[in-house]
Parts: sequence; structure tokens; C-alpha cells
Amino acid sequence: MSKCIEAVTFKLNAGSDLSAFIDANGKVNAWAREQPGFLTRDLSQLEDDTWLDVVYWATMSDAKRAGETFMSALGDSAFMSMIDPASVKMSHGELRVAIKSE
Repeated sequence: MSKCIEAVTFKLNAGSDLSAFIDANGKVNAWAREQPGFLTRDLSQLEDDTWLDVVYWATMSDAKRAGETFMSALGDSAFMSMIDPASVKMSHGELRVAIKSE
């Protein structure tokens, strides 16, 4: 089985404090590290102030399982309270090509 990439885009609620949002990711990172199949997570702020959250999982099943428990574990977290729920878009895909620097 190939690795799974989870890509989530979202915007922050108006007035959210950037520093507090970055700090709130500590709880998300700690939760992710405990999930079976978690490999890595990268969070980027794009030029239009959309955020891109990319998580690599060992398998699609691992990604889906984590997704099923995410809201019960973190739905009331500071991280989630700063995200505009109407802006969230999530997708999953199997890794087809990986290129690393030499």
C-alpha cells in the first residue's frame, strides 16, 4: 500500500490572533503523533491568507481513521475555534510520485 496525503485548506476567523493560532497547533501536533500511521504534518499560510495543512499517513485507512476521531478529540480546541468552518476543504490521495533533493 502507498502512503496517503491529506490536504486541508481553510481560513481563520476574522480577528484571530496569528501567534495564538500557531501556538494552538501544539495540541494538534501532539494528537497527530499519537495516531497510528502518522508520518508528518506541514502547515503553511498561503499568499491569500488561506492555510494549507498537509499530513502524510502510512495508509489511506490510517488517514480515514484519524479523521473519524479528530473532531471528538479536538473539536473544542483553541485551534478549531479560530478556523472558519465554512472555509474548510479536505481531500485525500495516494502518493504516486515522491522526489527528494539529492
